[in-house]
Amino acid sequence: MADRHEPNDELITNWIRKNPEHGDPAVDVDAAWSRFQRQHDLDAAVIPIRRRVAPTIWRIAAVLVVAAGSLTVWRGTRKVPVVAAPLREVFALNGQRTTVTLDDGTRVSLNGGSRLRYAATNAGARDVFLDGEAYFEVTHDAARAFRVHAKGGVIRDIGTRFTIRAYAAQPNVEVAVVEGAVALSTDGAGAAVELKAGDVGVLPASGIATFVRGASLDRYVAFANGSLVLDGVTLADAAVELERWYGVNVTIGDSALSARPVVARFHGESIVRALDAITLALGARYERRGDTYVIRGSKK
Repeated sequence: MADRHEPNDELITNWIRKNPEHGDPAVDVDAAWSRFQRQHDLDAAVIPIRRRVAPTIWRIAAVLVVAAGSLTVWRGTRKVPVVAAPLREVFALNGQRTTVTLDDGTRVSLNGGSRLRYAATNAGARDVFLDGEAYFEVTHDAARAFRVHAKGGVIRDIGTRFTIRAYAAQPNVEVAVVEGAVALSTDGAGAAVELKAGDVGVLPASGIATFVRGASLDRYVAFANGSLVLDGVTLADAAVELERWYGVNVTIGDSALSARPVVARFHGESIVRALDAITLALGARYERRGDTYVIRGSKK
C-alpha cells in the first residue's frame, strides 16, 4: 500500500508561490490539486484540515476529502454550490409517438425520433428542451413563461398551441402556431419575432428568424392526430419522414428521384401501402432488402 502523505503548510505555500495562478479564488481546485500531486508524487488520501492553514491552501487540501468519496460542507462565509434540479427525459423512437403531461398541465406530443427533457418538479421557471418534433398544448401562466429550447433557438409561449420541428439533421428550427402566439428568437439573445395563429416561423443557424403568414399547418400538426402528411416535400425528405413514422429504413437507389415532389396523406396504412402509393404516383418501384426499403426508377 502506498504511503499516505500529509502536505505540510510550508510545502504547499511554496508551491503556490511558484505557481501564483493557483492562488486565485476562481481556480479549479481539482485541477490545482492534481498538478500539485504530480509535482510532489503524492497519493490522494483523506488528511486532517487544520484551521491554521491559509484559505487558499484550505481549498486545495479540501479536494482530498472529495477524492476519498466524502463530502464536507463548510459553514461561515463559504458559498454552497447550487445544484440544478434533475431533468426527466421522454423519448419517442422511430415508429413511435407518445404524449406526456407536465406537472403544470401542459401536454406535449412527441413525434418519432424525438426527445423531451423537463424539470422533475413544477417549481420555478418552466423550461423544456427538445430534440426532434413536438406538439405543445401549453397551460398558460402569466407569472411564469413557458420556454422551449431547441437547436440554439428558444420559443416562448404567449398562451397557445404550437408545433416545433428541430431535428438534429435539419438546418432550421420550424415553428407552426395553431392557436395564440409565441415569440421565436435565438436562445438567450437577439430580437424575438412574434408568431400568431396560422404563422410558420423559421430560425436558421444565422439566428435571423423569418415567418410566413397564413401557411398550411397540416403537415406540422397532423402527426399529433395520428396522420402522416407529406405536403410537397422532396422524395429524399419523404424517405426521412417515412423512417420516423414507421421505424424502418428507406433509401433512394436512383438519385434522379430524390428531388421529385411527394404529396400524400397516410392514416393507419402500413409501410407497404404507403410505398405502393408513393411509387405509383412517381412512376417508380421499390424492393425490400432485409430491414431496408429501396426506391428505384421503374424498369424500362
